[in-house]
Amino acid sequence: IADEIFIELRWRMRYTLAWQVSVCFILFSFFLRMYIHYLGQYIALRAMRVPIEVFQPLWYRIDLRYAAFTYYHEAVVVVVGALSNTLIFSFLYFLSFLTKRYCKCFPKPFYRIVCWVGIFAVLDPYIVLLLDVLSQNWDHGDMFKFYNYLNSSKDTDAKDNNLIGIYI
Repeated sequence: IADEIFIELRWRMRYTLAWQVSVCFILFSFFLRMYIHYLGQYIALRAMRVPIEVFQPLWYRIDLRYAAFTYYHEAVVVVVGALSNTLIFSFLYFLSFLTKRYCKCFPKPFYRIVCWVGIFAVLDPYIVLLLDVLSQNWDHGDMFKFYNYLNSSKDTDAKDNNLIGIYI
């Protein structure tokens, strides 16, 4: 599988159109992952009627701040971010399956897009963690929401176990 994914990404092929198109697909899929992640969170917040304070796209992430009233709001937002990427990947996979089954063909470049969307769907939580750490987004980063919520809790047991929030 790795050979199929990376076959066009050998450095000596960097001047070929196939290599350049593959890099464009990878970059497109990376930024698509980011927008799907945060738009999924935005839609979930709107559905729960949580006030959204900031929704500002940056080149490496989207700054999303909101007034969560309960732990449930925080949990839904964190889960929906990663789940929205998985749902888009599942939809693309199902669409490619149906196209291949009923039309008997599916363009090879689109298979690569579906493949990279799937790879980034799996890596999405780790990418979000890495970008939150590198941008020092300790207060509003997805991976630190549970930690911050438990740390600001009045319950002493929750404060003692707030590091588990980063792991969750």
